[in-house]
Amino acid sequence: AVTSGSLPAGLQLNVSTGVISGTPTTAGNYTFTIKVTDNANINTLKEFTLAVVGSPTATTSSVTSISVTTATLNGLVNPRNLTTAVSFCYGINASFADCTQVTPSQSPISAGTSDNSMTANIMNLTADTTYYVRLAASNNAGSTSGNSISFTTASPPIVTTGTASNLNTVPDPPITAGATL
Repeated sequence: AVTSGSLPAGLQLNVSTGVISGTPTTAGNYTFTIKVTDNANINTLKEFTLAVVGSPTATTSSVTSISVTTATLNGLVNPRNLTTAVSFCYGINASFADCTQVTPSQSPISAGTSDNSMTANIMNLTADTTYYVRLAASNNAGSTSGNSISFTTASPPIVTTGTASNLNTVPDPPITAGATL
C-alpha cells in the first residue's frame, strides 16, 4: 500500500501483485512510499520517485510593441518535464506556408513543469501589413504548435509640405575690389 505521498493521477497500485499500472495524466515528479508485507508478516518500506514527462504545451500570446517595421512576439511554453526547443513561425500567409522561423533567446527550456515566457523581437516587417504568428515547442515526447494569431504593422507617418510664402530675399552685399571677406 502507498503509505506516504501519492502515485501520479492515472496510475494505480495493485496491492496483491505490487504492480503499478495505468497511464499518468499529469507531468511532474512524484515521490511516494510503498509498504509491502511478505508471507511471514514482515513489512518493508521503500520510497520511489517517478518523473512523468509529456509533450510540451505552447500558447501564442498577443504581439506587443508593434511599429511600422518591428514587433515583439510573445508566448508561454510548459516543457512538461523535458528539455524543450521553442520557435516562433511568422509570415503573411495564414497557413504558415513559407513562414520565417525565429528562436526566442529563452530556448531551449530546461526540464520542468511550469509555464515559461517566450519573447522574440522581429524586424524588417512591411508597413501596414497583416502578419500571422504561432509558437511551436518540441521535446523527446512530442511536438506541439500553439494557437495562431494575427497582427498588423503600423502605417508609416504621412508628411505633407505646403508652398513657401512670405519669403524676403536679402541681396548679397556688394563686393569691392581688393576687399577682404
